[in-house]
Order: sequence, then C-alpha cells, then structure tokens
Amino acid sequence: MRLRGLRCWVLWACACLLLPTLAFGANTHNAPDETREQWATHYDMAVPFLVAPTCLPAVPGGGGGLTFGAFSCSAYVQDTTNHLLIYVTQPATSVGPLNSGDGTYWLGLHKNVSGAVASWTRQTGTHYLWLKQASQPANPDSVLVFAQVTIAGGIIGDCARGQLGIDPDPGHGHHVCRGLWRGL
Repeated sequence: MRLRGLRCWVLWACACLLLPTLAFGANTHNAPDETREQWATHYDMAVPFLVAPTCLPAVPGGGGGLTFGAFSCSAYVQDTTNHLLIYVTQPATSVGPLNSGDGTYWLGLHKNVSGAVASWTRQTGTHYLWLKQASQPANPDSVLVFAQVTIAGGIIGDCARGQLGIDPDPGHGHHVCRGLWRGL
C-alpha cells in the first residue's frame, strides 16, 4: 500500500516538473541545447540601429551642391549571413556627388568597405552607399539605410533621417539631417 502511494507521488512530482518544460519546448527554435536556444532568441530581438549622435551630414550651404561634407557614422548593421549585429564605424568622409538627377536618394551604411550591393552606388573605399529611388528601400543585405535626401534643381535641398525629427545643430548656419531612429 505504501509503495503504491509512493509511486503515485513520484508520478505526480514528475508530471509537475516535466509539463512546464514540455509546454515551453513547443515554443523554441529547435536548437540542440539551451545555450543555442538563447542565442537564437537574442538574434530574433536584434535589429540594426544607429549609434547616436553620429550619421548627421550637413546639407551643403551657400551655392548648394551634390556632395555632403565629411561626416562620420557608427551603427550596428545586421550581417545577413549569420544574423549577427556588426558594429560599423565610418570615419568622417564626404559623400557624393549624388549625380543621378533630381529626386529622392537614400544613404546606407554597409558592413564592408568594398564590394557591390545591387542597385546601390558605393562611395569608394567607405562603408557609405547611396541609391536614387522614389520610395524607401528595404535594408539590403548587410546594409542599414539611414537617411533620405532630396535633390532639387541640382542641389541637395533636404536631408532627413526619419520620424524623430530632431535637429542637433539648430541655428548654426546650416541644416543638419534630422534624426531617424526607427531603423528605416
């Protein structure tokens, strides 16, 4: 009689301990061990982003132009081969000329300083890329799109980095790209 009660108690204890594990197990990445499961979960939460207050090109003053003056940029760009975030830092350099005619351009930061990215023009020897396209492009492989530029009348007329709309250099004689932190 005692043995039967002990067996019931052991079965009840096992069920209490294993049921939560089994329920959780259905909501996993099917990783072979707990460490890899945690890695996969963290990868799911990793999104590319700019490191403030970098990536703020000044719109050329005076006679305008098609080239941004030198500016630096730092960001975490998602490597599409393994989905890890890669810290990219670009020392100050100019970008341009954006010379494909009037319209909307997009600036991007690539994980490498060489190699072609389909449809994008690379600023030679830098992480910077640009693309003329009316609508906002999705982030291409290993690129973070970080600014929208408007060219009108052959000069850079506006530069915006999205929804935040801050101007970190108000009243100093030149317009600076307004901040966009939603990861375009």
